[in-house]
Amino acid sequence: MPPDVVLDKPSEVIPLSSRPLIFLNVDRIRTGSGQWFDRWNVSQMCKDNRFCTQPFNGKESENGVTHKDFVDHLISVPFLLCVHGGGEDPSPKAFEAILMGTIPIVKRGFISDACNFTILLLLLLLINYFYYR
Repeated sequence: MPPDVVLDKPSEVIPLSSRPLIFLNVDRIRTGSGQWFDRWNVSQMCKDNRFCTQPFNGKESENGVTHKDFVDHLISVPFLLCVHGGGEDPSPKAFEAILMGTIPIVKRGFISDACNFTILLLLLLLINYFYYR
Protein backbone atom coordinates (compact mmCIF):
# COMPACT_ATOMS: atom_id res chain seq x y z
CA MET A 1 0.00 0.00 0.00
CA PRO A 2 1.43 3.42 -0.89
CA PRO A 3 2.57 5.41 2.17
CA ASP A 4 0.19 8.28 1.37
CA VAL A 5 -2.92 6.07 1.73
CA VAL A 6 -4.52 6.34 5.16
CA LEU A 7 -7.02 3.73 6.29
CA ASP A 8 -9.96 5.05 8.24
CA LYS A 9 -9.92 2.29 10.81
CA PRO A 10 -12.28 2.84 13.74
CA SER A 11 -10.82 2.75 17.23
CA GLU A 12 -13.64 0.46 18.32
CA VAL A 13 -16.29 -1.53 16.49
CA ILE A 14 -19.68 -1.58 18.20
CA PRO A 15 -21.03 -5.15 18.62
CA LEU A 16 -24.05 -5.95 16.42
CA SER A 17 -26.23 -6.59 19.46
CA SER A 18 -25.62 -3.00 20.64
CA ARG A 19 -26.49 -1.32 17.34
CA PRO A 20 -30.01 0.03 16.63
CA LEU A 21 -32.02 -1.94 14.07
CA ILE A 22 -31.39 0.44 11.17
CA PHE A 23 -30.32 0.03 7.55
CA LEU A 24 -27.71 2.47 6.26
CA ASN A 25 -27.94 3.81 2.70
CA VAL A 26 -24.98 5.87 1.49
CA ASP A 27 -25.17 5.60 -2.30
CA ARG A 28 -24.40 8.48 -4.64
CA ILE A 29 -27.51 9.52 -6.50
CA ARG A 30 -27.51 11.01 -9.98
CA THR A 31 -30.08 11.23 -12.74
CA GLY A 32 -30.11 8.46 -15.29
CA SER A 33 -31.07 4.84 -15.78
CA GLY A 34 -29.63 1.53 -14.62
CA GLN A 35 -27.67 1.87 -11.40
CA TRP A 36 -28.73 5.49 -10.96
CA PHE A 37 -32.42 4.67 -11.15
CA ASP A 38 -31.96 1.72 -8.77
CA ARG A 39 -30.09 3.91 -6.29
CA TRP A 40 -32.72 6.65 -6.54
CA ASN A 41 -35.50 4.08 -6.05
CA VAL A 42 -33.84 2.68 -2.90
CA SER A 43 -33.30 6.20 -1.56
CA GLN A 44 -37.02 6.94 -2.03
CA MET A 45 -38.00 3.74 -0.19
CA CYS A 46 -35.59 4.68 2.57
CA LYS A 47 -36.69 8.32 2.78
CA ASP A 48 -39.58 8.05 5.24
CA ASN A 49 -38.75 4.66 6.73
CA ARG A 50 -37.85 4.71 10.42
CA PHE A 51 -35.65 1.63 9.93
CA CYS A 52 -33.44 3.34 7.36
CA THR A 53 -30.99 6.22 7.57
CA GLN A 54 -29.41 8.25 4.77
CA PRO A 55 -27.05 10.63 6.56
CA PHE A 56 -25.41 11.93 3.38
CA ASN A 57 -28.50 12.19 1.13
CA GLY A 58 -26.65 11.11 -2.00
CA LYS A 59 -23.74 13.53 -1.58
CA GLU A 60 -20.41 12.67 -3.11
CA SER A 61 -17.03 12.87 -1.38
CA GLU A 62 -16.16 16.13 -3.11
CA ASN A 63 -19.26 17.64 -1.47
CA GLY A 64 -18.04 16.95 2.03
CA VAL A 65 -18.59 13.25 2.75
CA THR A 66 -15.28 11.74 3.77
CA HIS A 67 -14.40 8.09 4.03
CA LYS A 68 -14.07 8.55 7.79
CA ASP A 69 -17.67 9.84 7.94
CA PHE A 70 -18.77 6.74 6.05
CA VAL A 71 -16.85 4.41 8.40
CA ASP A 72 -18.22 6.17 11.49
CA HIS A 73 -21.77 5.57 10.27
CA LEU A 74 -20.98 2.06 9.06
CA ILE A 75 -19.83 0.81 12.47
CA SER A 76 -22.96 2.18 14.17
CA VAL A 77 -25.57 0.17 12.22
CA PRO A 78 -26.07 -3.59 11.68
CA PHE A 79 -26.97 -3.42 7.95
CA LEU A 80 -25.64 -1.60 4.88
CA LEU A 81 -27.72 -1.38 1.70
CA CYS A 82 -25.35 -2.08 -1.21
CA VAL A 83 -27.16 -1.01 -4.36
CA HIS A 84 -25.11 -2.13 -7.33
CA GLY A 85 -22.64 0.02 -9.19
CA GLY A 86 -22.14 0.06 -12.93
CA GLY A 87 -20.63 -3.43 -13.13
CA GLU A 88 -21.91 -6.89 -12.38
CA ASP A 89 -20.10 -7.25 -9.08
CA PRO A 90 -21.66 -6.13 -5.81
CA SER A 91 -20.75 -2.77 -4.46
CA PRO A 92 -17.21 -2.68 -3.00
CA LYS A 93 -18.91 -1.33 0.12
CA ALA A 94 -20.15 -4.89 0.76
CA PHE A 95 -16.64 -6.09 1.48
CA GLU A 96 -15.82 -3.04 3.58
CA ALA A 97 -19.01 -3.61 5.58
CA ILE A 98 -17.90 -7.14 6.41
CA LEU A 99 -14.53 -5.87 7.58
CA MET A 100 -16.30 -3.41 9.90
CA GLY A 101 -18.69 -6.01 11.33
CA THR A 102 -21.73 -4.76 9.40
CA ILE A 103 -23.96 -7.04 7.32
CA PRO A 104 -24.16 -5.99 3.66
CA ILE A 105 -27.51 -6.30 1.89
CA VAL A 106 -26.81 -7.19 -1.77
CA LYS A 107 -29.27 -7.93 -4.58
CA ARG A 108 -28.88 -11.43 -5.94
CA GLY A 109 -27.60 -11.58 -9.50
CA PHE A 110 -25.90 -14.02 -11.86
CA ILE A 111 -22.53 -13.41 -10.20
CA SER A 112 -23.90 -14.03 -6.68
CA ASP A 113 -22.48 -17.55 -6.36
CA ALA A 114 -18.96 -16.27 -7.05
CA CYS A 115 -19.47 -13.42 -4.59
CA ASN A 116 -20.81 -15.79 -1.94
CA PHE A 117 -17.66 -17.86 -2.32
CA THR A 118 -15.47 -14.74 -2.16
CA ILE A 119 -17.25 -13.48 0.96
CA LEU A 120 -16.97 -16.91 2.58
CA LEU A 121 -13.26 -17.02 1.74
CA LEU A 122 -12.78 -13.51 3.15
CA LEU A 123 -14.56 -14.48 6.37
CA LEU A 124 -12.45 -17.62 6.74
CA LEU A 125 -9.26 -15.60 6.21
CA LEU A 126 -10.36 -13.05 8.82
CA ILE A 127 -11.26 -15.73 11.34
CA ASN A 128 -7.94 -17.44 10.70
CA TYR A 129 -6.05 -14.15 11.09
CA PHE A 130 -7.70 -13.20 14.40
CA TYR A 131 -7.69 -16.74 15.81
CA TYR A 132 -4.01 -17.45 15.19
CA ARG A 133 -2.74 -13.94 15.91
